[in-house]
Amino acid sequence: MIWQSYHRKLLELAKTSDLLTKSQRKACELIHQAVVNYEQRINLWGSPGCGKTFLGHYLHLNRDFSYFQSIETYRGSENPKINSVTIVDSAPHERKQARVIFGDVSWKSDNNVILITREPINDAVRRISLSLTDEDLKQILDTFEQILNVKIMEALDNNIQQSGIWALLEHAVVM
Repeated sequence: MIWQSYHRKLLELAKTSDLLTKSQRKACELIHQAVVNYEQRINLWGSPGCGKTFLGHYLHLNRDFSYFQSIETYRGSENPKINSVTIVDSAPHERKQARVIFGDVSWKSDNNVILITREPINDAVRRISLSLTDEDLKQILDTFEQILNVKIMEALDNNIQQSGIWALLEHAVVM
């Protein structure tokens, strides 16, 4: 099974909070607080493979937030569903580009907007960082074994938090 298949299967599992890591749960709480406080511009950021997209799908499926894979997907949708929160994944972190996206989405819907980026947006936005802890990694490895039916066969080093779950799957062996 290639990583895209794993990715699709994991995103299907975003329908429940059971698979959220402790770090994702904390980020979810912070996002909820920001939305309740009507902070319109929110930036969820973190390194590749730390679970940002999974969390975006979870919020879409469980909190009725609108989710778009990219700004191109958002702009390409004829009538994007207007919810209280719109999530745009794979967004640029550069200040000028992020401002344009925040403006485009807010103008159409007056929504809270969450941009998911790999680097923090250096602007007046609510920044919420997501990273993998050792506890998160253990939970993810257990999930891989139980749900994806794979085992990570190579010893993990300290840099795995930087590489995320997709680096783990490079060392996966189907059980």
